[in-house]
Amino acid sequence: MHVHLPKPLHGWRAFVGEVGIIVLGVLIALGFEQLVQNIGERRARQQARESIRQELADDFARFRKRAEIQPCIDKRLNEVATVLQAAERPGYEAPHWIGRPQLWEAESNRWEAAGQAGRTSLFSPEEQSVVSAVYEDILPVDQQERQEQIAWAHLRSLEDEPHPSSELLAALKLALEDARLQNWLIQINIDQARLAANALRLPTPRDVFAFAKGSPSVCLSMDTPRSLALSTIRSPWGEP
Repeated sequence: MHVHLPKPLHGWRAFVGEVGIIVLGVLIALGFEQLVQNIGERRARQQARESIRQELADDFARFRKRAEIQPCIDKRLNEVATVLQAAERPGYEAPHWIGRPQLWEAESNRWEAAGQAGRTSLFSPEEQSVVSAVYEDILPVDQQERQEQIAWAHLRSLEDEPHPSSELLAALKLALEDARLQNWLIQINIDQARLAANALRLPTPRDVFAFAKGSPSVCLSMDTPRSLALSTIRSPWGEP
């Protein structure tokens, strides 16, 4: 039994030519679609990269504000240790002012948004690894600074307290060690993040972070009366 295939109206050669034109058109359309997709991904990748790099630049600007008062933080912790020792001896005079480090919160909103939108997957594996490493070092700093604030809040119990009890002194010694620990962890994480970020060539921070002044709270002398200290430490952020 023979099966007779229908012959094209204008012959096989014309038919093959028509099919070839259709296939070529489909390939051109697919290629154009892929080109448009590549351009869109390239634009999305660049926008995400610039947004994240700016966020990191602002974060490191905040950390530089912390670094400006770091000597004051270290000095005050040593001064508090001396005060705690003196409080157990006759003739003790309570400090009027302890102060605290300013809370500089780092941001990660742009990084998280880019990840949720799938844009970080457009980065090369090397870039993803570097940026992820930077944020892994930055993110714990927020919690460490909050824990630091709690420790310093306890230390401020010494202000104008002429006769601290032995129980209070014992608690404040623990708070002092916690403040020292958080201070050390913060510095370690910031240094590690900065080293990892060197490969990113971050842009200039926005003006609000480049020029804003932090609160000098912890830099004021411990002999400063509290009322005078409070009137001195007003900052652009309204830090008390």
